[in-house]
Amino acid sequence: MKKTRLVLYMKNILINGDMSAKAFHNLDVFLKKEIENGVKIFVLMDKNTRQHCLPYVLKQCPELKKATDYFITAPGEAYKNLETVVSIWNALSAENATRNSIFINLGGGVICDMGAFAASTFKRGMRFIQIPTTLLAMADAAIGGKTAIDFNNLKNQIGTFAEAEKVIIDEHFLQTLPENELRSGFAEIIKMAIVKGPKEFDLLRNQTYKEISDWQPWIEMAVSEKEKIVQKDLTEKNIRKRLNLGHTFGHAFESLALERELPLTHGEAVAMGLVCDAYLSVKYEHITSRRQKRIEDYILQQFPYFKISAADTMTMLFRMRQDKKNKADAVRSTLITPKEILFDVEIPDTDIVDTLAYYRALAVS
Repeated sequence: MKKTRLVLYMKNILINGDMSAKAFHNLDVFLKKEIENGVKIFVLMDKNTRQHCLPYVLKQCPELKKATDYFITAPGEAYKNLETVVSIWNALSAENATRNSIFINLGGGVICDMGAFAASTFKRGMRFIQIPTTLLAMADAAIGGKTAIDFNNLKNQIGTFAEAEKVIIDEHFLQTLPENELRSGFAEIIKMAIVKGPKEFDLLRNQTYKEISDWQPWIEMAVSEKEKIVQKDLTEKNIRKRLNLGHTFGHAFESLALERELPLTHGEAVAMGLVCDAYLSVKYEHITSRRQKRIEDYILQQFPYFKISAADTMTMLFRMRQDKKNKADAVRSTLITPKEILFDVEIPDTDIVDTLAYYRALAVS
């Protein structure tokens, strides 16, 4: 299996300072050679990344000014759909893009997911590079070779497995993030700390996301742990499913929010999903209530509670029945044990309803 050329710190990873400048210099040299050989370069971003991130990237990587075309989308999960992808395909066709062309995704999780999907499906797959600009994309979305768009108000229903030519992570972009986006990415770091083990989570638990001034160690932890798992199971046949911790319930929260046009980031939804999976983990006697409360209290201390009603329970249950991880018409989730993460755990409808009732009760506890 091809190993993605991650440009970060350690293990080919560069994150900030002079090292990120070296990463962009290497990208500049790479693009210069490709352009001289007649390769067309395309860049996808949203309006926010165009304003706050593109000037920095062009300064670090002047060759990018020679890109054949820049595609600008509206920001937000609402535009991560087939309609946007069709517009990208049409533009690529109009510019005579080929499989040898290079598609660069400059943005957060939406851009990295959607742009990678558009590139991986155009003419059966063109090369693409990820330049994540949010903490969530750095810690998760840009890494691991998953691409996706939303469909019928369901999260990431259409997608492929396709590895990026390069991934460049630069902590500089975190300076441009509003607080809710920084917090959103932190949920994926919490998830990866839990996946890595109790010691890692207890180390993280000593501080809140507002107290972290140096993100480099935590980005490194999340990326290295994810890559270690992905390199063994790119297409999610077995152990990669550990990375779905918090996501079965989390995607149901997110789909509900999308359907009702309520404000909820992906990370905030995953955080609530982690609370639910921790509850199920103690309900099934995999972990102690003490460990469950540590996870729950740490998350609720930092993430806004997303209010759901009893009526929402059935809507979320319906959404969870559509989850792509399900087998034999049974909802599957990922749970925590003392030493490892269990995946493909069948969750009966009655336990889903019970878990969501527990979650609702947290609003008044």
